[in-house]
Amino acid sequence: MADDLHVAAAAARRLATTVSTIRALRAEGATRPADWLSDDLDSDSARGFFLDVAAIEAVEEELRRTRTAPARLGDVVAPAAHEATVEMVLALNRERLGLGNPLGRKPIVRWPDIEEVLVEIDLESSRARFNRQQAVASNRDDAESAAPQYVTRDQIAAMVGRSKDKVMDWFNDDADSPEPAVEGGGGKAYQYIWSEVRPWLEAKSGRKLPIRFPSLLSPT
Repeated sequence: MADDLHVAAAAARRLATTVSTIRALRAEGATRPADWLSDDLDSDSARGFFLDVAAIEAVEEELRRTRTAPARLGDVVAPAAHEATVEMVLALNRERLGLGNPLGRKPIVRWPDIEEVLVEIDLESSRARFNRQQAVASNRDDAESAAPQYVTRDQIAAMVGRSKDKVMDWFNDDADSPEPAVEGGGGKAYQYIWSEVRPWLEAKSGRKLPIRFPSLLSPT
């Protein structure tokens, strides 16, 4: 199933290529552009246009965040290239129907190059998808860093570079040693929460230990 970024990119490409095709046909003398650009808002083609616009609007904030400056494509300026394709359609319709431009907008003299528009659309879509992946990875890292890590005495010994017997002596001889989070005995290992046992181990071993227990030494 296509995601919303893919749907938005496909919609923007469709709008851009349709405008480019219609302008090329008009340059060759064609008098009737594609029906979906007509003012018949009840037609299936007009509904398709509004669906494309809705697909772009659904992710417009993400697309805008991929840019450090507005998209400038020919005389068309918009927050993102995806949105510029909507402006291209509206400008073509105004031109075709002989309508004036909205206040503050100039007529398009230099139309965007279709290849440049398509490249910008793909770049925005790729960057937005990358930003999503980074956000997911960051959330996962936050969740992992918040979860308690359980370590055994064997793992503790390996971390501080001492024998297991020496580490057991530390625990047995110190009345203030951390209590195990999971009791051992009968072949079952004692387990301690790393964040609780680490400060005590630093004092015992004289070593600065990592806040998070390294994954290669963490329990499976």
